[in-house]
Amino acid sequence: MKETIKSLAIVATVLAFSLISSMAMVGCDDKSSGGNDGAVVTGIVVNSAALPQSDVVVTINTVPPQDDTTGANGVYRFENIPVGSFTLTMAKTGFVNTTINITVEEGFNVNSGNTSIVSTSEQVGGLSGRILSGTDSVSAAEVQINKIGVNVSYATYTDSIGPNKGVYTFTSIPVGSYKMVVARNGYVTDSSNVSITANTVGTNNRTITESAILTGNLTGARTLKANVLYTLQGFYQISPGAVLTIPAGTRIEAEPGTQAAIIALRASANGNGTILKVNGQIRALGTAGAPVVFTTKAAAGSRARGLWGGIILNGAANINQATKVGVGEGNTGSYGPGGFTTAQATLDTMSSGILQYVRVEFGGIKVTPDNEINGFTFNGVGSNTIVDHCQAHMVADDGFEFFGGTVNAKYLVSSGNDDDDLDTDNGYSGKIQFFVGIKDKTLGNRGMEADNDATGSANGPLSNPHVWNATFIGGNDVDDKNNDDNNEGLYWRRNTNYDANNMIVAYFNRYGLIFDGNADSLKAVNGTATLKNSILFNNKVNSKGEVAFKSTNYDTVGVGAVIATWNLIVQNPNFTSVNTASNGNAMNGTLPDPRPTSIVTGGTPPNDGFYDVSATHIGAFGATNWMSGWTTWVTN
Repeated sequence: MKETIKSLAIVATVLAFSLISSMAMVGCDDKSSGGNDGAVVTGIVVNSAALPQSDVVVTINTVPPQDDTTGANGVYRFENIPVGSFTLTMAKTGFVNTTINITVEEGFNVNSGNTSIVSTSEQVGGLSGRILSGTDSVSAAEVQINKIGVNVSYATYTDSIGPNKGVYTFTSIPVGSYKMVVARNGYVTDSSNVSITANTVGTNNRTITESAILTGNLTGARTLKANVLYTLQGFYQISPGAVLTIPAGTRIEAEPGTQAAIIALRASANGNGTILKVNGQIRALGTAGAPVVFTTKAAAGSRARGLWGGIILNGAANINQATKVGVGEGNTGSYGPGGFTTAQATLDTMSSGILQYVRVEFGGIKVTPDNEINGFTFNGVGSNTIVDHCQAHMVADDGFEFFGGTVNAKYLVSSGNDDDDLDTDNGYSGKIQFFVGIKDKTLGNRGMEADNDATGSANGPLSNPHVWNATFIGGNDVDDKNNDDNNEGLYWRRNTNYDANNMIVAYFNRYGLIFDGNADSLKAVNGTATLKNSILFNNKVNSKGEVAFKSTNYDTVGVGAVIATWNLIVQNPNFTSVNTASNGNAMNGTLPDPRPTSIVTGGTPPNDGFYDVSATHIGAFGATNWMSGWTTWVTN
């Protein structure tokens, strides 16, 4: 019995020694005795579900580095690792590289245990920010992020009150690229691309633009906001006595297909004909750095002429129609003094507003056949209306048309318009200084067209515009446009008077100046329709120096002799930068510079308080290109 007990004790001792030796070899403890040749470093790589991961490349930064790739059990093993501190890096496609640090001490092995690596699809981060409109925080805005290429989205709303008003926050969002969309009623939807980064809360503040619709009738006073995007739908009429104020930098986009136009209506009368309410007024107060822009809602690149109407001002100043009441083209309101007993002098000075640094783009919609709306229309508008620095651009009708009235204007730009740049009718007798008209070679009519009225009657007051310092640049070798109108410089007809001075008329395929008929030729002879101190160049030439008389008998009233006294100069104006090549187009999408490289002196404008009397130069430009900074030249 004693021998048996002794044998069992010996066996137990051997087993215990064998177990201890085995544990030292596989490193089951964090540290175990190592051999003289260095330590064994081992461990297991698992995923976030604690399952072993195969094909993980584990690198230890010894010198030189060593690699081991895990098998199905996730185990890696390095031998003969010297004493020191080391970094283990675990790498596998589709997972985030993971590192751990170990320390090898003399005489001990290292078991690093389980190391978890995370799939890249499992990484998460966050995004936060504030939604603003101008400097105001926007509450209750929906913020949605949609993962690009994957049908996964997340949504939240901005806070409504307190210091976090306008703030949104996303947490625990899988990493990746997202499209962020911010939407709220009364604002333009905003979208942008954002990225979610692992273990990071990114910041993305967004500014959204408030939006509003302009349509119907304004009956009181309203001031728009520059940080609001306005959509013009149909006619927006400023009623008698009402005032629409538009601050600098405001943008108004017309909805295509709605025949949109903005119209200031003429004054209303009491039963006895006195003024009840004055003209409706549009006060567009742009600046050189922040013009007021009226354009189409169509996207850039798809814009074209005729997508909406334009600006129409109606007043009660004098006109020469027999009834003293006219109706605006496109049925855009009545105008003229008819129905009023108020003194004509009062009506002639009544204001219809202020237009300063204003652009009208891609307008001129056809309301009915041969009945389009101009870029700017002034119907019986009075002289206390202020008009300066206005551009009519890519319009399907006239750039500027004046039907009667006495309004004055300065610094006008007509660019790429289908019909006339400047059109005067129905007894207009105002003053204009610094006017430039530039034709699109592909489509364009006359630079200036002038009538007393549609029939050429002798009804008064006779049209008698007073224009100083203008430059008209034609379509060069283009003859007739699509509707068979002609590319002529100045076309005076139907019994109009005219007082034109210091002009450049160049590159029209037809004549620089036409008097259409004997009656209009007589106007030149008697001095009531004149063009003086002006340059005509590269227009159609005849023996009379680029002036034509469209009459049965070419010159039976002595016009040629009279014109010889007007100081009409036939010479190249030498524009600083205008594409006037025969195969070029002045409307080429870039700002032209029609300043002559050598200034030619003409006459001195009248010193009456309106004209700039220092503008003795011929043409619209002296030393400064005043179109720079506030005009546009894109063509679509």
